Amino acid sequence: MEHKLQQAYESLVPGDQLVIDAMIVTLAKKDKQIRDLVRAIHKDLEGSDDG
Repeated sequence: MEHKLQQAYESLVPGDQLVIDAMIVTLAKKDKQIRDLVRAIHKDLEGSDDG
């Protein structure tokens, strides 16, 4: 599957490759934001169990 995705990506014109690259970067940033938010919520929930 990954090989097919790589082939499809390489067949795109450079402008479209840039769009895909930007989308990947955006998704990676959102993934990190979500991960950080989940960690913060988890930490808050652990703290609320103390009381």
